Amino acid sequence: MSVAASRYTVTTTAAAAYTAPGEQQVVTVKNPPTASASIYVGGPGVTTAAGYELTPGETVTVTMYASQELHAIIAASTQEIQIIASTDV
Repeated sequence: MSVAASRYTVTTTAAAAYTAPGEQQVVTVKNPPTASASIYVGGPGVTTAAGYELTPGETVTVTMYASQELHAIIAASTQEIQIIASTDV
């Protein structure tokens, strides 16, 4: 099993917060409880109107496959999120 943790700063421009390497992974994204705003995650082209909303303190877990990207955006300002990925699926 391989586990990797990272942080990503979400901005008002949708961008890839995480890209899965060449193997299946379970990825958890957390908007820290100290966050001041919701962030939105999804595929390429995610928007604040059509993304999966994570309010402060919420997490989402997804299974990702080789080269898939998880994108994120915020309505205003910036916000750091936490990401942890495991290959033990």
